[in-house]
Amino acid sequence: MPQRKRGRLPKETTDFLKAWLHSHSAHPYPSEIEKKQMCHATGLSMSQVSNWMINGRRRILGPSYLSTSRSNSNPHASPPVTLSSPPVMLSSPSQILLTAPPQVMLRSPPGGPSS
Repeated sequence: MPQRKRGRLPKETTDFLKAWLHSHSAHPYPSEIEKKQMCHATGLSMSQVSNWMINGRRRILGPSYLSTSRSNSNPHASPPVTLSSPPVMLSSPSQILLTAPPQVMLRSPPGGPSS
């Protein structure tokens, strides 16, 4: 298998990418749109920009950045839940019973024996 040629990127290109990385150090993860803009500005491919960002976060921002960003986040925490549509209004008692949590179904009806 032939070896791939490893070359350095032009200084202007790395300066551009470093500037972006430093100015976005709070969240150094470009969106797909930002990556496309970087490709257009630098002449690099999408995979080159993505790989440079991965290496840049590790090499330029350094291990201290990566360890603090990891320690501030719980890898097992689930993302916040947002509703994409309004809640459904239930009208019949059977619909309410099917969707009610178990604690609700165990309560006595108003005016029942425990009142």
